Amino acid sequence: MSVFIKLADYIDEIYGSGINKHDEESAFVNIFQALLSENEAEVALSLNNSLETVCQISNRTGVSEEYLAQCLETLSYKGIIYEYIENNVRFYRLMPFVPGILESLIKISTNSMIAEYLQKYADEMEHYKQEYTQSVIPVNCKINVQVQNASLREIEIYLENTDKYAVMDCICRTIQEARGKACGHPIHDMCLIIGDYADFYVRIGNAKFISRQEVYDILERAEEQGLYHELYPVEKNKSTFICNCCTCGCMFMGLANRINKVVAYEAAVRIIDKQCTNCGKCIEECPERVFSWGENNETIEINSEKCFQCGWCVIFCENHAIEFGEKGALC
Repeated sequence: MSVFIKLADYIDEIYGSGINKHDEESAFVNIFQALLSENEAEVALSLNNSLETVCQISNRTGVSEEYLAQCLETLSYKGIIYEYIENNVRFYRLMPFVPGILESLIKISTNSMIAEYLQKYADEMEHYKQEYTQSVIPVNCKINVQVQNASLREIEIYLENTDKYAVMDCICRTIQEARGKACGHPIHDMCLIIGDYADFYVRIGNAKFISRQEVYDILERAEEQGLYHELYPVEKNKSTFICNCCTCGCMFMGLANRINKVVAYEAAVRIIDKQCTNCGKCIEECPERVFSWGENNETIEINSEKCFQCGWCVIFCENHAIEFGEKGALC
């Protein structure tokens, strides 16, 4: 088994993605072969999902600090490992595929070969659909998962916890453009990183620092474009990716829709009849066409099977006539 297969298997083992067993044709094996030397892959294999200093890694593996320091710096700039600096001391750990390595490939994702590999990764996830789930949290509904779609009010909670903000191009729409399949939604300066990860992605040249006001401006522009905000808290909420997604360009929301594995079991959407004016705004704005006109266009009907609870309808309903709750209570 090649060291590149071992590395892909190891990342899945410590972070989990539902694949677990790769081969020479697997997308990230191909990407590692294109990006890394065998020696660099071996060093990456010596790391884990906990932050360690060069000295700690050297003591654990027996590899010299000088050699490790050189390889780890290269690996961090290639976006395979995460580098955290505190009091001038550098700490390292492996990154998961998403969010992590995928976002680090933004500089080379315009390469058509790399773009095809990244789309291939999403397709591989579809093949392993029995193990794969992507979870979202509907607006104003508490569910214990790791990924959430949120309103500006909810995002402010994360913004309050840090003064580090950065922005980068949308990796998914960059990939689709490189594949000749651009969806037309904005690409440049659309994905936000807040917290310590902002330092890292700026340091490796993938992002640029912005002010908090610029964060609000980007979020506002995203909403004007009909995009919704997807949060990926990492490092125990010390950092957060905020992606401004569309179902036509986002690889993983598109994947989740194809395999019908977006987790939406805990809650259901309904219209509060006495507050609904049948304005049709929910029909216009819903990215998944959950809402439609009923007979004679006098009532609005809901296809709950399509709903992945992004909360977009709640944000746009001026009459507060849409809510989420337990399926047994609402349906």
